[in-house]
Amino acid sequence: MSSISAVNGIPAPANKYLLTDVLRGEWNFTGFVISDCDPIAAIQTSFHYTATIEQAVALSIISGNDINCGPEYKLLNSAHAHGFVDFDTIDLALRRGLRSRFLSGNFNPIGTDPYSYIPYSVVDSPNHKLLTKQVVIESIVLLQNPNGILPFDLSTTRQIAV
Repeated sequence: MSSISAVNGIPAPANKYLLTDVLRGEWNFTGFVISDCDPIAAIQTSFHYTATIEQAVALSIISGNDINCGPEYKLLNSAHAHGFVDFDTIDLALRRGLRSRFLSGNFNPIGTDPYSYIPYSVVDSPNHKLLTKQVVIESIVLLQNPNGILPFDLSTTRQIAV
């Protein structure tokens, strides 16, 4: 998911280096990239990285942002008409987005998805909430520890301020 942030001055959904070169090239990611809600408009409105919203839409899809959580991709025809993006690029993003939807059963006939029958009482059960909490705890990753501060020596550490 591309967010409403920037890396080295480049808005996340317009960052071809991150979305295409690193994510797809170096990490071999074959799925789709969806924007958070509003960052594509923010390329133009907040970051002033493009002159028009059509340019922002084109730049985001060219950079590797396949699906937009928001209304901006309605402007793809206009972006194409202005020559900002070609149909091959739009088709590629569409294929990646639709592939995931087909694989997840979004287009299957009603009643054929076994997960649609799981009641809310099961999904929101205490066991599932506990499992969710455990997943969050176990998914935290320390990226750097340059000064060797961690792990704390609990025999000498009395307080930790966060």
